[in-house]
Amino acid sequence: MFFASKQDKDLLGLRRILEEAPCLSPQGRQLQHQLHFYHSGDREDLEREFATLEQLRQFATSHPVAVRDAENILRRFRPLRLTLAGLAEGRALDATEFFELKRYLSLERQLAFERELWQAAGLMLQDLDAAWQLLNPKGSDQHGFHVYSSYAEDLDELRHEKGRLEKAILASAPEERNLLLEERAQVAAQEAAAENRVLRDLGQEFATYLPALRANLQALAMLDFRLARVKLGERWSSPCPRFLPNGGGVKLEGAKEPWIARKLAAQGHAFTPQDIRMEAGATVITGANMGGKSVALRSILLQLLLVHLGYYPNCSYLELEVFDFFAFTTDNSGDGSLGLSSFGMEAAQMRDQLRLIRHYKGFVVLDEPARGTNPQEARAIVTGLCQIYTGTNSFLLLATHYRISPAKGIRFYQIRGLAATDSAEAAAQAQPPRLPENSPAGQEAPDLTGSEEIWAEQRQKEDLAAAKWIRGKMDYRLRPNDGKSLVPAEALRIAEWMGMDSADIEVMRQAYMEEK
Repeated sequence: MFFASKQDKDLLGLRRILEEAPCLSPQGRQLQHQLHFYHSGDREDLEREFATLEQLRQFATSHPVAVRDAENILRRFRPLRLTLAGLAEGRALDATEFFELKRYLSLERQLAFERELWQAAGLMLQDLDAAWQLLNPKGSDQHGFHVYSSYAEDLDELRHEKGRLEKAILASAPEERNLLLEERAQVAAQEAAAENRVLRDLGQEFATYLPALRANLQALAMLDFRLARVKLGERWSSPCPRFLPNGGGVKLEGAKEPWIARKLAAQGHAFTPQDIRMEAGATVITGANMGGKSVALRSILLQLLLVHLGYYPNCSYLELEVFDFFAFTTDNSGDGSLGLSSFGMEAAQMRDQLRLIRHYKGFVVLDEPARGTNPQEARAIVTGLCQIYTGTNSFLLLATHYRISPAKGIRFYQIRGLAATDSAEAAAQAQPPRLPENSPAGQEAPDLTGSEEIWAEQRQKEDLAAAKWIRGKMDYRLRPNDGKSLVPAEALRIAEWMGMDSADIEVMRQAYMEEK
């Protein structure tokens, strides 16, 4: 299971990412929407699912035409839920519903010819030839459906009689026509009653094929769903995840957040993939503001969660244990209608997570926990959380500004950020770096004569330019840390690069040095 507030789920964007490879049939889309979660007890099922996906992936690579033909057929299926419910309830179906059933069987028969595809997908169809013949009496094999005269002897006789009367009406004198029309109406009513009886009997007979029909619809949905996941995995060049026994930990390389990566690519920027190695206990990520800690957390969480939903990860390598649940908490978490403070809502989620890890193996991600309280208590809470998780088989991954004391079972990573890499850059840190020519200086007196909208528009242009420039200076990669070094103090540099007055920056820098 995945525990997170609606706001945090929206922030993670899981649904948005999965919609990048939608199923083509209504049956497949319904299955895809259910988001089946594999927990630790389903490890063998999860391994089999990925083995099947890999088999289908190889087939799709070597037989693209067969897959394309199958996808074209899948697009033509329609929902049958209400019709099947009518069959199960014994309701008499109308001719339109039988037409839909016949159309489905026709498409299924076309799809069944792709035998190698079904085999590669680890699926099979049950034989419904008898059901097909039931809707095509005497080998008519027509595309549409009609209550054929051959279904009932009296129906054939009534239709012949109605045809005779219609010819007689056309050739009759005016004084005979009313009598013939009345006689035809009586025959037509008898024909309609016979057709209704045929439809009722046909429905009862067709209902005997309901279990096989449902099984085939489920197989069709799974074929569609597996093809969609294979297509997404190919688009991402995903690896097949390797599943480890309990205690094996997590090793992740080249993790990406696909939605953000696409947005950056549209702006001419490349997403920085993340590598990390985790074991049971706590893993702490530190780094300055704007350093990408939140994106790193989401990138890591997404890969593990995707795999537990049977999807390929968006990374270059992944080996992992199988978890029972995932949880994700940010400062946007919770329901404000409860009247709780932001930390009150966060504390309620922490409470639930700590209850769960007493009984289940979880993967919990916290983005800047306890930021809604004072720094002394917050540091104690975060430190306590790390210590609690070290005594469990669950994983805690958190980003924080607070310094956590090193201890057994706590691992540390740091976003490289703006840290100097050579002596020249180290010297540059002694004095504030000179603003680039295209960076907003913000030294002139603000013009308050215009509208608020104009003011906001001008500031936004400046801020976007500055943020773009800072992004070019930032190294978003994670690197292992011993937990003893201080978190880089880069907020003042960022404030200066965002155009804050140098005199104001100097006052803040002096206050920072006194605080240290």
